[in-house]
Amino acid sequence: MINKKNLINYSLHILNGILPIFLILYLNSKSTLTFLGYFFKALAVIGTVQLFVDYGFNYSAIRSYRELSTNDSTTQHRINFFYNLIVTKCLIGIVVFLAFICYSKIFLTQFVIADLSYVFFGVVFSVLNLNWFFYATDKSLEFNWILVILRIISFFILYILPLRLDSLLIINFTPYFLSNILLMLYLAYKQYPKKPIQLPKLEIFNMLKSGWTIFSNGIVISFLTMGWPIFLAKFLTIDMIGLYGLADRISRGLRNLIGPLPFFILSTHKHSTPGFNFQTFDKKYTKLFGLLLICVPLIFMLVPNFLLGIVLKGAVINYRLLLNLYALGFIAGALNSLFYTYLIKFSKESLYLIYFVLAYVLGVGLGLLIGTYIFMPLFVEFILCILLVIKFILEYNKSKSITVTSL
Repeated sequence: MINKKNLINYSLHILNGILPIFLILYLNSKSTLTFLGYFFKALAVIGTVQLFVDYGFNYSAIRSYRELSTNDSTTQHRINFFYNLIVTKCLIGIVVFLAFICYSKIFLTQFVIADLSYVFFGVVFSVLNLNWFFYATDKSLEFNWILVILRIISFFILYILPLRLDSLLIINFTPYFLSNILLMLYLAYKQYPKKPIQLPKLEIFNMLKSGWTIFSNGIVISFLTMGWPIFLAKFLTIDMIGLYGLADRISRGLRNLIGPLPFFILSTHKHSTPGFNFQTFDKKYTKLFGLLLICVPLIFMLVPNFLLGIVLKGAVINYRLLLNLYALGFIAGALNSLFYTYLIKFSKESLYLIYFVLAYVLGVGLGLLIGTYIFMPLFVEFILCILLVIKFILEYNKSKSITVTSL
């Protein structure tokens, strides 16, 4: 159902998909491939640490907290849940931090303080990331509003300050920190219980158990998506990591333009429906999806060269190639989001995992073989898209045969 709130939320999704373009424009015009390589390596370390500390709570916590609210649980129960989740994240973060120190001392010839600071930053960022809470309490719209405004402000600050790796990382993550803190302080002031509450009881094991299914299902995909500079470091120079990182950020960034559309499209496809049936697509959202799939790539591909020459002046990556990457990455990413949503709806995450790992190995291997590092993420996206399209066709033929047999 399209209402004012959903429309604003979707508009914020689109804006969040467009904002990274400005960061790419800035880095393209001001930095070198070596600088970009160190930047994306830092993001990989921070993102990988966050992946382990989050432990699937970003999804399981939303469901669990909403169940407490739906069942009219007391404020004490909800505070107990919130407290245990934060404490569990802190404990996981301490384990990850100490494990990295042990790993560096035993296996690395040189202990790098910068990498340790990235690990610490990732732990802090994950613990303070309360996005799950805002979605569980239907405050995601407020969170996205604050985030978008702060990100726009951060871009202006980035343009003013001299380009340094530490300042770039701080400016990149500060909007997320402040969005969480500001909204949480506001909600605490408005909704803090007037009556006294008891000291929460620790239930660490139950928290770990609640997030294990999502964590175990998504750890491989998320690690390959975030941690590629870590395990590809032996094959790629820091400059190659910079090229790969640009393409990877481009191909994944535009998925925000799709937003929740795949869920809306499949909203009428019931779990009890055998196989796949195109008739169960919500036609209104399907038309919007198709329109975006055609118009967005055309907008990027048909921008005149003289206009690009005014905006894009850097030598890190050719501006026409940059726009074509956005266009192609959007098509593959949009289709993969739809296919992934379909598989999730029928609890077939393990099948998607197999396809993703196969596509990743083939895509990265093909990129290393021909030396086209900037196209590696696109190779992965399109190989995955081909595999999922084949799966869709097989599902569709299966559903047709079932229909004919029943008749």
